[in-house]
Amino acid sequence: MDIFFVISGFVISQLILREWESTSSFSFKNFYRRRFKRLVPALSLMTSVVAIASAFFLSSGGSLQKSIYAGIGATLFVANFVLHFSTGGYFDLPAASNPMLHTWSLSIEEQFYFFFPVLLVLIMSYAIHKKKSSRRALLLVGALAAISLGTVLLAQLGFAIPGITQGQILFYSPITRAWEFAAGTLIAIALSQRFRVKRAALLTYLGFAVVIYSLFFIKEGSAWPSAVTLAPVLGTALLILAGADKESPSHRFLGSKVMRSIGDFSYSWYLWHWPFIVFARSLSDPKSADSKIVLGFAVVASFVVAALSYKYVENPLRLRKVSEKSDWRMIRAAIALPLIVSVGVLLIAPHVTPTSSQSAALASDVTPEHLGRTHGCHVDTPLSQRALPACTWAGTGAPIYLIGDSQADALSDGVVLMAKELDRPLTIATASNCPPMVLNFQLAGSARDRSNPKRCALFAQGAIKFLKSAVHGTVLLVMSDQYWRESDFALVGNGGRVSSASARTLAAGNALTSFISEIKLSGHQVVLIGTVPQFNYVVGKPEAGLIAWSPQTCSNINLMANKCNPTLKLSDAQRVQGASWAMEAQVATATGATFVDLRSEICPAGTCQTFAKGHWIYRDANHMSVWESQALAPVIASALKN
Repeated sequence: MDIFFVISGFVISQLILREWESTSSFSFKNFYRRRFKRLVPALSLMTSVVAIASAFFLSSGGSLQKSIYAGIGATLFVANFVLHFSTGGYFDLPAASNPMLHTWSLSIEEQFYFFFPVLLVLIMSYAIHKKKSSRRALLLVGALAAISLGTVLLAQLGFAIPGITQGQILFYSPITRAWEFAAGTLIAIALSQRFRVKRAALLTYLGFAVVIYSLFFIKEGSAWPSAVTLAPVLGTALLILAGADKESPSHRFLGSKVMRSIGDFSYSWYLWHWPFIVFARSLSDPKSADSKIVLGFAVVASFVVAALSYKYVENPLRLRKVSEKSDWRMIRAAIALPLIVSVGVLLIAPHVTPTSSQSAALASDVTPEHLGRTHGCHVDTPLSQRALPACTWAGTGAPIYLIGDSQADALSDGVVLMAKELDRPLTIATASNCPPMVLNFQLAGSARDRSNPKRCALFAQGAIKFLKSAVHGTVLLVMSDQYWRESDFALVGNGGRVSSASARTLAAGNALTSFISEIKLSGHQVVLIGTVPQFNYVVGKPEAGLIAWSPQTCSNINLMANKCNPTLKLSDAQRVQGASWAMEAQVATATGATFVDLRSEICPAGTCQTFAKGHWIYRDANHMSVWESQALAPVIASALKN
């Protein structure tokens, strides 16, 4: 999209400057009317159709809702902010599974249209008033571009910039994209002042070389936007600049009839291509041989639909000659339509399908966050820096402390219910991928672990320090076994990285023993809750790797085909997780802790189910749903009473 941001900045600035030069004024009303006529009707149709299709191709367990929210955001030109706040969380699906993901760039473009014309007219007015219009205008726009690019580079170097470096906003923020639009604007201002382009052919070849390099040699995992983004921006700027010379290869190529037709049609295909790809992925297994064929058909189908939209919606409404009032009525209707459709789908879809009970249960059991997370108790910060009063529930008996990783957070709903039943105060402190042991387990490719490799050891040390000074009570320890069982994790210690699963299991057992022993010596009782059976592996097929089952990916179509509720025999789970359960039980025996085995509760009659008794048991492959967490409260309460 960086290429299109530069082109958009150039085209829009050129329109503004031409009107300014011919009339010494600029009509904002006509500008916005033309922009809305060009963009809104086709967007309205796509958003409405995708909202309805999402009710079938997406899941009521989260992906449907996030698609609808992004669609509403796209209609109101704030999809970039909606996507920022709705993706990137621990339990969130990848942003790429949202059929409205691509509209983030359109929203940034519209935000540019709202504010940049005003800014450009003010800059031109000031520059002309000072009688040095071109130079001052170039300097002022260049200064804005430098501030925007400087923000990106400082963030990349690790400087904390309020409102910019938190989460994914660096990617989605118009502030960090403004310099790309400004690059096109600088060229438009220079050309409007009769700037002569020299060596246009050389600029053309350089521009094409840099753009091609950007498309094929910059890796997907590169930080973006960053210094690397200079490549596509610079290449596009060179091509636009060279194109000012009518004899240049750039002008002949980009100004050809074929390229102009592609430019006219590109908006429609941009709107439709991504929803078709996402819906196609929801119907096929990405590891199957047929997945590429399905995606190929999806791309072709999106092209056909885009062509129909261009011919019967976008072009007729954009080119029609009617009064301004009629245009604005049409624009208002085009904005209202997807809002009405989206809200309707959001409210009705989970309740009108043949599997409405399962769909409704997805919304109620899987979509809500766990209590620990909603109260801010599941964060990466050390305990000494946390607002623990917000993570403490009142009671009159001996206190309870819930410590662990996201598995502990997933049980927080049930533990809160249990604490209220027993009238005991409760404090929760958990952290993602941090078991209660002073070890540094690191997930491969995790930016969080790269930036703070001792994060988990510091969390565990802080927990020990806190518990030593806390009122004596019962400490509940909960964790996953993925750290020593899965190959994606490595143990990093003074002797280097430990990759062997057996060595990691041994180290984890020793560290857990040490953690529990220290807590018990300070006067606490300890209850160790065994890790739950997980649905993230193919038993007997190690080459298949993790399958990452999740009800959030269960579309209503797959629900109707009964493809969303797999079962797992406990005997099969034993083959994969048996060593972990044995280690936990041995540690509990050696330290005198109480061991709570939830397998018989989660997997009655030796079979683990994902959906039972009208409710979803798991919220993803290895975490309990809110409903199941609450259902386990009596079991945990019984362990504490005994």
